Amino acid sequence: MKNNKIIIITTIMLIVLMTILVNAVPKLITFIVEPAQKFMVSVRKAFR
Repeated sequence: MKNNKIIIITTIMLIVLMTILVNAVPKLITFIVEPAQKFMVSVRKAFR
């Protein structure tokens, strides 16, 4: 019985972690990409 409970708890934790990651990844990508795009625009302006 204890092993089953542990397995259930771990699976629930994994599912929660996966959902958090899936939700967090796009935010992280935008957080990284937006400043990079701004930087690229400023670099292009500087070189013109």
